[in-house]
Amino acid sequence: MSEMKKWNILYIKDDKTVLETESKAFSELFNKVDVAPDRHKALKLIFANEYDIIVNDISSDPLEGTTFIKQIKQMKPTQVQVALVLASDEEKIGGLIDLGVNAFLLEPEQLPQALEAISDMNPYLEEEKAKPL
Repeated sequence: MSEMKKWNILYIKDDKTVLETESKAFSELFNKVDVAPDRHKALKLIFANEYDIIVNDISSDPLEGTTFIKQIKQMKPTQVQVALVLASDEEKIGGLIDLGVNAFLLEPEQLPQALEAISDMNPYLEEEKAKPL
């Protein structure tokens, strides 16, 4: 497996999302990618699989997306989550950082760069620091 393709991710996006991407972009950057078109399907996938990173595109509904991120955090407190938010909705994501969620403020054309940055993340960095030498 290449260095770039090491994480299994869940990408949650609804049909109304502004941040569109091809699954090819994901398959080039990640080991395994599941895409959930809605929060109901996302919950099924979260309970059935282990993900290194959950990417939640909340561009179409930042308030509902933030609520769902909090729900995931309550179910799986150590789950690494990333929120993709349109720059125009910046004021709606204040609480995400307090939850330990990384947020990318984007214009729609910046999604490929955000995906590349996510692929470079190490979701286990804190865990690795805690391991005894």
